[in-house]
Amino acid sequence: MQNLIIEHRLGLIQESIEKIHARSSIRDYDDEILVADTLFSDPVFKESISEVESRLGITLPCYKEFLALSNGWILMDEYLLPVNKIDWHRDSPWPEHFIDHDKFFPESVSDDDYFVYDRRQHAVNHLRKEYIDSTIIISDAISDVRTLSFLNPNVQFDDGECEAWVREAGGYIRFKSFKSMMEQFYIRDIAYLRYRA
Repeated sequence: MQNLIIEHRLGLIQESIEKIHARSSIRDYDDEILVADTLFSDPVFKESISEVESRLGITLPCYKEFLALSNGWILMDEYLLPVNKIDWHRDSPWPEHFIDHDKFFPESVSDDDYFVYDRRQHAVNHLRKEYIDSTIIISDAISDVRTLSFLNPNVQFDDGECEAWVREAGGYIRFKSFKSMMEQFYIRDIAYLRYRA
C-alpha cells in the first residue's frame, strides 16, 4: 500500500511539473525534490536544525524528529520545505496570496471556540487572525490550489508541542501538533486512493 501511495504521489508531481514552471505566480522549485525517485530527502544534521531554531528564536518540537528522517517531503498538493527554507509567515513570499484577514476573520475568538481540534472547529470563524503573521511557514504549493502548512508557536501545549495549521481554500484547519497534521494527511491520502480505486 505504501508503494502505491508513493507511486500515485509521484504521478501527480510529474503531471504538475510543466504547470508549475509555466505559471509566473508560482515560485521556482528544487528540481532534485520534484523529480527524485523517492519522496524522502536526505536527513538534516542536528547542527542545521539548531541554526534554524536560533534564527527563528524557537524550538521545533516533533517537527525536528521528522527532519532527522527526511529534510522535506512531497505531499499530494504541496511539499514540506527543507529546514533552511522555513521562515516566519510575515517574511515569506506568500502573504500577497492570502485573503484579507481583517475582512474574513472575527475580531476575537473565545478559548472555548478556539481550542477545538475535531470536526467542530470552524476554519474561519474560530481562527485567531492575530496569530497568522507569527506562524512559521513550512511548505510550498506544487499547484495553484495553494495548500500550505504552518507551525504556530503562539499556542504551545504541556508536552512541548505547538499547533500546526493547514491553509486550504476554505480557511485554516488546526492540529495540536505537526505529528497530528501528518497523520491526517496520511488518512486523507488513503481515503483518496480508495475512492480512486
